[in-house]
Amino acid sequence: MAGGVYVFRRDQDGWHQSAKLMADDGDRHDWFGSTISISDTGDTALVGAVAEEDPNGAEGGAAYVYQKENQEWHQQSKLSAPDDAFDQFSRSQILTSNGDTAYIGAPFKEDSSGIEAGAVYEYSREPDGWNLVNTLPNDSSPIRSFGYAMDVSKGGQILIVSSMVVSDSETAAVNVFEKSGGEWVRQATLTASDRDRNDYFGETVPVSEDGQTVLVGASNDENPNGEHGGSVYLFENQDGEWHQAQKLTPADPGQYERFGLSLAMTSDPKSILIGAPGESSDTGEQSRICVFKWDDDHWQQDRVISAPEKDPTDHFGTRVTVSGETGIAAVSAPEADGNKESTGAVYVSDCEASNEARRLSRHQFHHLDPDTI
Repeated sequence: MAGGVYVFRRDQDGWHQSAKLMADDGDRHDWFGSTISISDTGDTALVGAVAEEDPNGAEGGAAYVYQKENQEWHQQSKLSAPDDAFDQFSRSQILTSNGDTAYIGAPFKEDSSGIEAGAVYEYSREPDGWNLVNTLPNDSSPIRSFGYAMDVSKGGQILIVSSMVVSDSETAAVNVFEKSGGEWVRQATLTASDRDRNDYFGETVPVSEDGQTVLVGASNDENPNGEHGGSVYLFENQDGEWHQAQKLTPADPGQYERFGLSLAMTSDPKSILIGAPGESSDTGEQSRICVFKWDDDHWQQDRVISAPEKDPTDHFGTRVTVSGETGIAAVSAPEADGNKESTGAVYVSDCEASNEARRLSRHQFHHLDPDTI
């Protein structure tokens, strides 16, 4: 069966599934739900299907727009770029806070020389539907896979785009764009102070609401956590100049944790959430979310959030998102057991007060088709 995206809402009795989103032309091999974003207004959702082959061929990719009207969700549009197969359009994507603009990455789009340079496409919702209004090509040779990950500030004025794959002599980079006169202008290119081409720098790149702080995950960084230990780089904009302000690592670092595979920030930001979905071979720590808070002049680890099952094979922390206002975090565990083995689960937790996450309505998953979870 084709994939699905499940919408949960919270009321006085807790979290409940309110909808299931599916593609009108869905196929089980489309990877529908590979990326998801939702507007701050809660009535527009964008769902990526990175392997969708219609109309661009195998792994050409597509993105589906859903609109909620009268408490019902409906597919509003299907977006696809004028690209070729294997470009993986929607490998990354993000909606602006009002839901009227979408940025969609195609990191493996080839340039005229056949190099997988990548591109980012900007779509705008108009009275006649969603229209492609701008394309950001990769003009930073030899950096490749432009559009591998991205984020946009709340006001829509700062766009962050990572380039993960590079030439043999270069390392990955993160691009900062600022909108000026209706056009995107590159403001800075961010690199790690101790960079290495195999660190996966730029795997995830959340930006603060004001666009002045950027987190960059490098889940394969070996320094200082050892092989596949991971780290997170924090960059700040001060008086128009971007600089690396801090490198974040767990309080009890270890190998194979993949610290930094997922990242999220609350408003201001007051808290930083960092996923470490692996199992440390050094410390025995299970998959977890590390919560960092500001302490006088630097960020330091404040607490750890874990699933009650504490099973490292669940890969709790593979993805994390947080409500900037409430501090409620949602954490994925894609290999958690449900009504069948490894059907996956999502947990919620108050990142400001709790050390344990609660699985979203476990009983409600029992009636769902395990092939679509």
